[in-house]
Amino acid sequence: MSVGDETHLLRRSPLPAAKEPIYGLAMIEELERHGYKISVGTLYPILHGLDLTSTEERSGSTARRVYRATPAGANALAAAELKVREWSASCSRTIPPPENPQHKRETQMVEFDNTRRLVIAAGAGLVLAGASPQIARAAEKHDDEKEVSAVEDLMREHGVIRRAILVYRDMAAKLRAKPTSFDPDLLRRAAMMFRAFGEDYHEKKLEETHIFPTIRKAGGPAAAYIDVLIAQHQRGRELTDYILGVVGKGAIATGDAETLAHILDSVELMYEHHAAREDTVVFPAWKDALSAHQLDEMGDQFEEIERQQFGKDGFEDAVAQIAHIEQSLGVADIARFTAPPPPKA
Repeated sequence: MSVGDETHLLRRSPLPAAKEPIYGLAMIEELERHGYKISVGTLYPILHGLDLTSTEERSGSTARRVYRATPAGANALAAAELKVREWSASCSRTIPPPENPQHKRETQMVEFDNTRRLVIAAGAGLVLAGASPQIARAAEKHDDEKEVSAVEDLMREHGVIRRAILVYRDMAAKLRAKPTSFDPDLLRRAAMMFRAFGEDYHEKKLEETHIFPTIRKAGGPAAAYIDVLIAQHQRGRELTDYILGVVGKGAIATGDAETLAHILDSVELMYEHHAAREDTVVFPAWKDALSAHQLDEMGDQFEEIERQQFGKDGFEDAVAQIAHIEQSLGVADIARFTAPPPPKA
């Protein structure tokens, strides 16, 4: 791991990551304890670009990714620690010794503490210095980026899913009105996005793996919904299979149009009720079942799952995909859906 122009970070970021395993939230907390605020959105791009190894550790239904420095990184840290000690010793020699013995002892303690802080800081500086200059500069400044909580993340993903089923509603109307002019590729793209983002990621990787087990364990009114929600997930996948099978044949036959339109209506109705119960009952109960620290850890973990699933920001990509489909359908302008005024009395 080389140290370039970003070595000024050595004085800023105390982290033990290069000496012992550490997970993302612990890094953020340690940095904040020393007055260095950084968000998950800034930290993880840094970690992903460095010479670090990581493993996933599980505790019950909770998992988190733990980072360790590689041997090359540990060697670089040792070399940097030596340089920092030499520099600190050089600085100490320039200060005349005090005449008061008590003052001398206090000065030595301060110098020792400063040296210790500088050595710890060297480890973090090396970790951060391995990143690109752009990322390093983003980490150096006081990070004012607003973080997305785990619950907010789940609900904004529901926003993408709702936009997809609104697209389904419009497509069902077009299929009934004029099936021969319907573009099956638009429906194929919408269904593929729904599968990748809604079913394979949001449902399987987040809700079924992390949310529902916690709700079952906690009990209460929300737990009564879990079996139905899982059954609806499975039915949704069956319906997506059907949709993809029909549009895979090319142009929609007149005989298939009404059946397909009915399927799209069914998906919309099911997921409208499904998402509404999750947003108002299940997600609040999940939040109540976790401590603030556990919620922070889950937000950290959701970021990592999203990166592993999509290799980038899956939410932003899904929003871009559905926006393009809406534009192609002519439903991108929400002003057209403004309700007309009521009749005059």
